[in-house]
Amino acid sequence: LRGFLGLARFYRRFIKGYATLIAPLTKLLTHDQFMWSSEIDLAFQSLKDDISNTPILVLPNFTILFVVETDASGSGMGR
Repeated sequence: LRGFLGLARFYRRFIKGYATLIAPLTKLLTHDQFMWSSEIDLAFQSLKDDISNTPILVLPNFTILFVVETDASGSGMGR
């Protein structure tokens, strides 16, 4: 779950209501007892759907100018 949330964090700017959506999942990680519930499953499935569907995975339109942003500071994912 921690790894999945790390991946999802990369797409947070593109997911409407990201903080509200992941709240049940992050709350699950802060407790001593890991208890999967229907609320958590719904949040997980919704986040999974948001990450794997358009417009997140749409290829850019190569006929118009677009900007690619990168983060090489080392403070991004994978730390």
